[in-house]
Amino acid sequence: MAIQYRELGPNDTALLAAAPDGLFDNAIDAQQAAAFLADRRHHIILAIDDGTSLPVAFVSANGYLHPDKPPQAWINELSTLEAYRGLGIATELVRRMLDVLCARGYREVWLATEHENAAARAVYRRVMAERGGNEDSAVVMYEFPLSRP
Repeated sequence: MAIQYRELGPNDTALLAAAPDGLFDNAIDAQQAAAFLADRRHHIILAIDDGTSLPVAFVSANGYLHPDKPPQAWINELSTLEAYRGLGIATELVRRMLDVLCARGYREVWLATEHENAAARAVYRRVMAERGGNEDSAVVMYEFPLSRP
């Protein structure tokens, strides 16, 4: 099986729309997809099965700026269809995303995942081992629901 990796740009909404059920949490919204792809601080790389020409995995990241720090980014999501898990696709996606972010001038990248997500933690461990990351640092994620009055 041959996998092609493709960083998406503003003209790739149709490729996102072709994603099979289960790859993304929800159905692709054409307006949201177009806005995401048009924003230069939003990044997404798809893994595409050459045999079907369909996306089978993706990684997305968001960049942000601080007034007192170099540009940073966080890896937002990593997903692989079940039939394609265990083939190294997710690890390759993360490697490629880190390369893209570095080339775009980001100097720090972070992410968070649930402790129970052993598959994701294994991917991040492999990439960190190659790049000298620190698995000992703990990340706690907080969520703040917002509602309108």
